Amino acid sequence: MKKMQIRVSKGFTLIELLVVVLIIGILSAVALPQYTIAVKKTRTMSLLPLIRAIDSAEKVYYLETGAYTNQWDNLSIEMPGGASKSGNSMVYKNFVCYFQGGSTGGPSDSSLYCACTDSDTPQIEKYFASMQYICWAEQDSMAEKICKSISGRSTPSGSGTFGNSYEF
Repeated sequence: MKKMQIRVSKGFTLIELLVVVLIIGILSAVALPQYTIAVKKTRTMSLLPLIRAIDSAEKVYYLETGAYTNQWDNLSIEMPGGASKSGNSMVYKNFVCYFQGGSTGGPSDSSLYCACTDSDTPQIEKYFASMQYICWAEQDSMAEKICKSISGRSTPSGSGTFGNSYEF
């Protein structure tokens, strides 16, 4: 009598492995852009505590002098270690901030722009005389998606030199 040999295969077939690789590729193609937006939004949002601190220092300066300043040396604020200040601009790690206006003391032209040095990230602008923050972004870019997310607005409030603006 002949014994029948039963062949037991161990492992995966080539088709099964290709299907798994395809599924992982599709998932990563969908997830990577969303992850990139989340990282850039987090970097942009990390500017808000700094902007608020600078805004508080500007308000103190305004109460003392009756005008806003556009010079870092006039503010009583301790900048993070390693920040380099020069006139109306300040550079620290991965962001840059600079004053706009302020020399005349007029509230309409006194503001602060801050932005991450990464490409395709929005600028945050704070007007000192109001509680208004504006997120500036170029049209049809990742920065605009970030501004929409930060402001909660789906349409821009206006447009200007830096692109579309979203108030929040």
